[in-house]
Amino acid sequence: MKKLLWVLFMAAPFMAFAQKQTNFEIRGKLDSIDVPMVYIVHGQGYTRIIDSARVNNHAYNLKGYVQVGQQTMLMTYNMSTSKEFHADGLALIFLSPGKSIVRHGKEFRNVTVTGSAGYSDYKALITIAKPYEQKNEALKTRTYQLLKQNDTLEANNTSAEQIVFEQRFMDNVYGSFIKQHPQSPAAFFALQKLAGTGHNVDGPKLKPYFDLLPESVKEAKMESCLKRS
Repeated sequence: MKKLLWVLFMAAPFMAFAQKQTNFEIRGKLDSIDVPMVYIVHGQGYTRIIDSARVNNHAYNLKGYVQVGQQTMLMTYNMSTSKEFHADGLALIFLSPGKSIVRHGKEFRNVTVTGSAGYSDYKALITIAKPYEQKNEALKTRTYQLLKQNDTLEANNTSAEQIVFEQRFMDNVYGSFIKQHPQSPAAFFALQKLAGTGHNVDGPKLKPYFDLLPESVKEAKMESCLKRS
């Protein structure tokens, strides 16, 4: 069980450049955007990988290695050196082994992706989850506002409502996805979302979902974890 928790939740402690080993390629097209560089940030075990590509004729090419499908950031600024966050220069995609074509619209963050294994599953999953995520965040915000107003009773009631809502929607959206699509490259992403980012991790609850994943995914994540233990 400890290994499972390490696999899911340990934060990346340092940055690294992408290794020479490659199993993915991104061919990007910037139709109406002028930027000199595009950066990619994704995880490899405990390491956060940052790589970059020069933009030539509104096109760029990125190659690297990814162990399993994961949500990935494409950016027009270097997060290692930039002191400012530029939301308009950030796009989220689903990265998996193989070749992907990424086309940016009038804004860098507006992308269409083709050729990526599991991308359609990922896109469908985040589309389904979006209204639930928004309501969950609204309840959290409401709780915070009530606490600022010293309305402790109503804040506690809203917090309790939020916790129950979050547990139900996580099970119904992310848990159901894993059960229905355990072989999908997006299944491990769903498991990470189901686990959340807090410290109160319910290992026994998560293990049955983890056990549904392909052996190749479980072995890759366990191997990465053990190398850093």
